[in-house]
Amino acid sequence: MRLAAMMRLVIEQMRHQLALGTPQLALCRAAEPHQVRGQPGVVDPPGPGLDIRTCSAEDLVVLKLFASRPLDIRDAEGVATRQKGRLDWRYIEEQLRPLAELKDEPAIFSTLARLRGPSQLGE
Repeated sequence: MRLAAMMRLVIEQMRHQLALGTPQLALCRAAEPHQVRGQPGVVDPPGPGLDIRTCSAEDLVVLKLFASRPLDIRDAEGVATRQKGRLDWRYIEEQLRPLAELKDEPAIFSTLARLRGPSQLGE
């Protein structure tokens, strides 16, 4: 019953976003502590005891760049394109730096720089 209620809420949210012309929904299960930190928001559920936590666009970019698989990089590019001028690039870099160092993958920062673009280096 709880899963069915959650799925109805997700479908309702997707319909609302489609009506507004802003369909942006990604679902995932957080397995690591860095996946639940950040700037979460909560969508009020239709019933008691059911929370759907969402992450900010910035946190999604961090997670996608940390994964750095081709599809994840395309996803991050899509977020950067849709959110052009509204992303907090400093926050993204602050969150991504320790993760990239942990992964020992400095190439993540060249991808980040490409996404930011030359006009957003000061943000």
